[in-house]
Amino acid sequence: MSNFKDLSKIFFICCWISAKTTHDKHIPFDEMFINTDICTKDISYIEAHILSKINYDIEIYQEEVLRYIW
Repeated sequence: MSNFKDLSKIFFICCWISAKTTHDKHIPFDEMFINTDICTKDISYIEAHILSKINYDIEIYQEEVLRYIW
């Protein structure tokens, strides 16, 4: 069960990063994680870890999307 909770946290935080990037604004933790047991410390840690793993390159170009669709 712990693995599922960890993966759920990662998924929600990836969604949060995506929403912040898409809307180009800060989205408060409490708006996105209101019904979860994810604390702000976990959010900050996991977000920083995810972004560092991808070298903060969060842009996806149309060619990359089309490569996976077609």
